[in-house]
Amino acid sequence: MFSVYTCSHYASFSSQVFNIFQLGGNFVSYMLDSVPLGRFCQRAWAPNFKDTWSAGDVGRYFTYTLPAPLFELDWNLFDFSD
Repeated sequence: MFSVYTCSHYASFSSQVFNIFQLGGNFVSYMLDSVPLGRFCQRAWAPNFKDTWSAGDVGRYFTYTLPAPLFELDWNLFDFSD
């Protein structure tokens, strides 16, 4: 099986470094976009939610904010333009 990661001529060192920084930038951009959306869902569905670090509150926050990244993942994996 052919793998592009085993071919040394496929990508130069400088392009690999650039791609690593671009990946980091994409993660930061995703977090800056998805965190406010998750907080909006949490405030809309549980306006009296207390921001404590108890296990129950962390689990509830995870449940409230889970639809945002799932929607974004679903939107990116499937083509809805048809």
